[in-house]
Amino acid sequence: MLNPRAVSCVPDCGPVAPGHIWAELLIVVVPAFIALAVILLAVRRVGWTPEAANLVTNTLLYVVFVNQEAFLGFVGSLRFSMAIVLAALLCLPSVTQLGPRAATAARVVGAIWMASAPVWLARSAGLLPGP
Repeated sequence: MLNPRAVSCVPDCGPVAPGHIWAELLIVVVPAFIALAVILLAVRRVGWTPEAANLVTNTLLYVVFVNQEAFLGFVGSLRFSMAIVLAALLCLPSVTQLGPRAATAARVVGAIWMASAPVWLARSAGLLPGP
């Protein structure tokens, strides 16, 4: 069940306000599923590797099976995203062997994660409002 305080629009409404769970979904969930789809394609072609198993496990644990209240704090989502980012980095050699489309998908995932870094740093430093 969602926390009513996080769903209501408080005076700091904006793209980084806690009520805007869509931003966290865009920055954490969408790239994780893109990375998961690419690595599952690699598994289908090459077979299971420890790196692929790590990425699939992290995506399942930190995105699919996690409680929805875990995504209510923008900075708190960093915990989940970082495990998937590191697992995806370990999978880069396998992904680059799949061809240009898979490499482009990996670049898109990296661009989304890198674009979110300044927001997380500003929130951690207290420069942006939030809980």
